[in-house]
Amino acid sequence: MWGPLLSFAGMASMRTALGLFGIGLWLMSRPGGWAVVVAAILVGVKLLPTPAEKPLETAAPAAVSPAEAATEVARSPNQPSDIAKP
Repeated sequence: MWGPLLSFAGMASMRTALGLFGIGLWLMSRPGGWAVVVAAILVGVKLLPTPAEKPLETAAPAAVSPAEAATEVARSPNQPSDIAKP
Protein backbone atom coordinates (compact mmCIF):
# COMPACT_ATOMS: atom_id res chain seq x y z
CA MET A 1 0.00 0.00 0.00
CA TRP A 2 2.73 2.48 0.94
CA GLY A 3 5.18 1.27 -1.69
CA PRO A 4 3.98 3.41 -4.61
CA LEU A 5 3.75 6.53 -2.46
CA LEU A 6 7.20 6.04 -0.97
CA SER A 7 8.71 5.29 -4.36
CA PHE A 8 7.33 8.54 -5.80
CA ALA A 9 8.63 10.47 -2.81
CA GLY A 10 12.01 8.76 -3.17
CA MET A 11 12.21 9.61 -6.85
CA ALA A 12 11.30 13.24 -6.18
CA SER A 13 13.89 13.61 -3.42
CA MET A 14 16.55 11.86 -5.52
CA ARG A 15 15.82 14.18 -8.44
CA THR A 16 16.12 17.20 -6.14
CA ALA A 17 19.33 15.92 -4.56
CA LEU A 18 20.94 15.18 -7.94
CA GLY A 19 19.86 18.58 -9.24
CA LEU A 20 21.41 20.34 -6.25
CA PHE A 21 24.56 18.24 -6.62
CA GLY A 22 24.77 19.21 -10.29
CA ILE A 23 24.39 22.90 -9.50
CA GLY A 24 27.03 22.61 -6.78
CA LEU A 25 29.41 20.83 -9.14
CA TRP A 26 28.85 23.49 -11.81
CA LEU A 27 29.43 26.28 -9.27
CA MET A 28 32.64 24.64 -8.06
CA SER A 29 34.02 24.78 -11.61
CA ARG A 30 33.32 28.53 -11.87
CA PRO A 31 35.70 31.20 -10.50
CA GLY A 32 34.54 32.07 -6.99
CA GLY A 33 31.81 29.45 -7.10
CA TRP A 34 33.23 27.63 -4.09
CA ALA A 35 32.32 30.68 -1.97
CA VAL A 36 28.71 30.46 -3.12
CA VAL A 37 28.61 26.75 -2.27
CA VAL A 38 30.12 27.35 1.18
CA ALA A 39 27.70 30.20 1.89
CA ALA A 40 24.75 28.05 0.80
CA ILE A 41 25.89 25.21 3.07
CA LEU A 42 26.31 27.56 6.04
CA VAL A 43 22.88 29.11 5.51
CA GLY A 44 21.35 25.65 5.16
CA VAL A 45 22.94 24.44 8.38
CA LYS A 46 21.80 27.58 10.20
CA LEU A 47 18.21 27.08 9.05
CA LEU A 48 18.01 23.42 10.10
CA PRO A 49 15.88 22.95 13.22
CA THR A 50 17.75 22.19 16.42
CA PRO A 51 16.86 18.95 18.19
CA ALA A 52 14.72 19.28 21.29
CA GLU A 53 16.48 18.83 24.58
CA LYS A 54 15.87 15.72 26.62
CA PRO A 55 13.20 16.01 29.30
CA LEU A 56 14.54 16.10 32.83
CA GLU A 57 13.14 12.64 33.60
CA THR A 58 15.22 10.96 30.89
CA ALA A 59 18.35 13.06 31.24
CA ALA A 60 21.25 11.36 32.99
CA PRO A 61 21.91 12.83 36.43
CA ALA A 62 25.15 14.73 36.70
CA ALA A 63 27.64 13.70 39.35
CA VAL A 64 27.64 16.39 42.05
CA SER A 65 30.17 16.46 44.84
CA PRO A 66 28.93 17.13 48.40
CA ALA A 67 30.68 20.51 48.37
CA GLU A 68 28.79 21.54 45.23
CA ALA A 69 25.53 20.34 46.74
CA ALA A 70 26.14 22.54 49.80
CA THR A 71 26.75 25.60 47.65
CA GLU A 72 23.60 24.88 45.65
CA VAL A 73 21.57 25.01 48.87
CA ALA A 74 23.16 28.36 49.71
CA ARG A 75 22.24 29.72 46.25
CA SER A 76 18.51 29.26 46.55
CA PRO A 77 16.55 30.89 43.73
CA ASN A 78 14.15 32.43 46.26
CA GLN A 79 16.83 34.38 48.10
CA PRO A 80 19.34 36.92 46.83
CA SER A 81 22.93 35.71 47.06
CA ASP A 82 23.99 38.41 49.58
CA ILE A 83 21.25 37.39 52.08
CA ALA A 84 22.12 33.68 51.82
CA LYS A 85 25.63 34.32 53.17
CA PRO A 86 25.94 34.05 57.00
